[in-house]
Amino acid sequence: MTRVGRRQVNAWLLAAVGVVVVAAVLVAVAVVARGSNSSGVRIYDPSGETKDEVRSGDIVKSSVQVSGVSGLWLLGFQLTPEGGRKLQRLTRALARRGAEAQHPQPFAFSVDGHVYARPTVDYRLTPNGLAAGSGLEISGLRCQVAQRLATEMRRPLFTPALSGCLPTTAPKAAAGPPAKAVSAGGAHTCAVTVSSQVECWGANTFGELGSGAVSSGAVANPKPAGAVGLTRGVAAIALGAYHSCALTRTGAVECWGSNQYGQQGRAGQRAPVPAEVPGLRNIRGVAAGDEHTCAVTSAGGVLCWGLNGNGQLGDGTTVERRTPVAVRGLAGIGAVDAGGLHTCALTRAGAVMCWGFNQFGQLGDGTTVERHSPVAVKGLVSGVRQIAAGGLHTCAVTRARTVECWGFGKNGQLGNGSTRNRLVPTPVTGLGDVQAIAVGDSYSCALTEAGRVKCWGWNANGQLGDGTTRTRLAPVVVPGLGGATAIAAGASHTCALVQGGRIECWGENVSGELGDGTNHERLRPVGVSGFGPAG
Repeated sequence: MTRVGRRQVNAWLLAAVGVVVVAAVLVAVAVVARGSNSSGVRIYDPSGETKDEVRSGDIVKSSVQVSGVSGLWLLGFQLTPEGGRKLQRLTRALARRGAEAQHPQPFAFSVDGHVYARPTVDYRLTPNGLAAGSGLEISGLRCQVAQRLATEMRRPLFTPALSGCLPTTAPKAAAGPPAKAVSAGGAHTCAVTVSSQVECWGANTFGELGSGAVSSGAVANPKPAGAVGLTRGVAAIALGAYHSCALTRTGAVECWGSNQYGQQGRAGQRAPVPAEVPGLRNIRGVAAGDEHTCAVTSAGGVLCWGLNGNGQLGDGTTVERRTPVAVRGLAGIGAVDAGGLHTCALTRAGAVMCWGFNQFGQLGDGTTVERHSPVAVKGLVSGVRQIAAGGLHTCAVTRARTVECWGFGKNGQLGNGSTRNRLVPTPVTGLGDVQAIAVGDSYSCALTEAGRVKCWGWNANGQLGDGTTRTRLAPVVVPGLGGATAIAAGASHTCALVQGGRIECWGENVSGELGDGTNHERLRPVGVSGFGPAG
């Protein structure tokens, strides 16, 4: 999985503009929630990095309306002169670079250190300046905060039906056919059943569930639903930020969901049902990045397609490709994994090669130089069993069953006890006996030989599964989860396949990506409805 990138040429500036727009909205919420003119909120981008801290002094009095059982907030606000100047400066910086963003940008906000919602700001740079619309989906709101909001606002906005209060226990998962594989995307999840069909749940804004429909809501599909046409013959699945792909037993690849940058490997717009990638045959593995896709051929080569602004397709260019192109200079490849804006391949001899965006050292070659074709990861010339590429970092399992990580480390996602970036592989503290890893936007998880799961890094949405929202700089055990056989990491949610074909998930759940029939954030594992024995 993957999940960070848009067009990286201006990704951080785009995030900054989104921060200012969102900040005005979010500060309004924080002022109401905390009842203080001096309060503030911290704003985070999807990678978990703090982008800005905006004080309530940047806005003047705002209006608030709430509707719907999920708590849809519509806020009107006016910036102070200083707040307006901030927005103007950022808008001008964007204009000089000709940047624009056409997708909604997710951010998180916190009150008293707890994350409660992810607002969406849809913004676009126009010749007349920055045009933006904003809303706020409140879900998984803790009851005490809902009650405080109701008291401060002196309006009965948060009745039990409207508050979305987090229940103390999760609904019991219904029984169903056993699953044999699970994959997590940006805000959606898919599984392959023992009968080799695909079922998906979560966000469906771009048709990434493959159900034939497109929807935009806080809970697009909280329970599993079958992907149209994939009722048998599926060998593996791979999920990106807004698209999904399946590898069939015949060696073909079918993709669905967003196709803005050609990540489905064909011309045209998004497809809400699976469609075969033309010309692909004898494929042995598939990986989905944020907005690019790669496949390993039976001959040991790698083909990639989709967004290529940072050379993540490895063809020596930064040209977007809507049909598969060969990665330069690769042979004898056994596996590939795609991150937010970079890609890595594992040779059959156990060496690791990476290419693409490298600002934080996620390519592991000892530099921060962007690479448009593969380079060797330092120190990993043999002996590697598995690789996993995340938002801005990468990890590998060695044949000694230890884990090494490199790249962006600000949120502890490298697991070495520090928050420093690493340009070369660095051992994860106190971790051994590992059989598999999964890497999300800003966190990492490992599956041990004993069937336990350990996670570390960013934890604002409970994606580490340890019952808290505390960031962890070294691995912690996911309590109550035993007998795991596989793990998958999305943007901010995690899933495990356990013995008997059950699936358990935890973390962010705004779009129903945990599959427990709710949109409540879960700090500990909950059963996905419809797989294996009843939970």
